[in-house]
Amino acid sequence: MYLIEEQNFQRQYSLPTNQGRTEDGSSSQATQFIDGFVPLFLKDALGYDNFKDLDENNITDGVLDTDADDRWKELVNGKEYTKDGVLKKWNGLISTKGVFIESILIPFVYYHWLENELSQMTSTGEKRVKSKNAVNVNSTQRLVSTWNHFVKLNQNKDLYSSNATYSIVNGVPFTDWYNGNGSLEVSLLEFLSDNLETYPDANLKTYNYINQFGL
Repeated sequence: MYLIEEQNFQRQYSLPTNQGRTEDGSSSQATQFIDGFVPLFLKDALGYDNFKDLDENNITDGVLDTDADDRWKELVNGKEYTKDGVLKKWNGLISTKGVFIESILIPFVYYHWLENELSQMTSTGEKRVKSKNAVNVNSTQRLVSTWNHFVKLNQNKDLYSSNATYSIVNGVPFTDWYNGNGSLEVSLLEFLSDNLETYPDANLKTYNYINQFGL
């Protein structure tokens, strides 16, 4: 695991019950996706130097150290702060909502896991995977909704809103979306761009929304 673990995947992002650790104790496919894609995503968002500090000096066996630097605790656990007189809230890479864990990392990993599960390469070409007793659903719609949820958490609050402010940071455009209560609940890149003195040289990678045709 890396910051998140298999049991965090619930509701629309539930993983099959057989995705746990194998009998011989080796990592499951789900764990391999977590360990592979979470660091990749963080490296793209934070930049190499920031990620190296987080990964090598503040995380042990995939878990944030209790004595980690404050900037990494704030990134992972969230923070309220004021920017230009406006109260803003970053929910963190991981936040608890009732009995559920919410995280931008979950839809990102789940999208890549689902994409891999939906098709397999065979000797006769790519074939759709079918599960016994499963109900067929439109896999493209599921992929699209998962990916677009991730993009919303990464760089803006919603696809459409009249309550928006626009800015450009280091040549990267950002849209801030008001949550309706006078404060601003920000995305990951908005939090990083508001705190570049704390996260210098952040890479701030953006992603495109996709439509039902996967484009």
